[in-house]
Amino acid sequence: MDAYYVVVCENDQEHIIDGRTFKDDGGPLVMEQYLRKASLKDVRERREILEKSYGKSRIAQLVFID
Repeated sequence: MDAYYVVVCENDQEHIIDGRTFKDDGGPLVMEQYLRKASLKDVRERREILEKSYGKSRIAQLVFID
């Protein structure tokens, strides 16, 4: 089986929604990712884009446990 990767974002940036500033206090997020586009190369590119909106981001490798 191939390795799959996802982006985990700190989610500590403010967002503007309908002209109002909003900060999500739910904590870090694992971003939705199609597994067909979850190669390390693809996810590195996605991380660069997401960091601009969601703050410091890291790449995690998925491990299926069942």
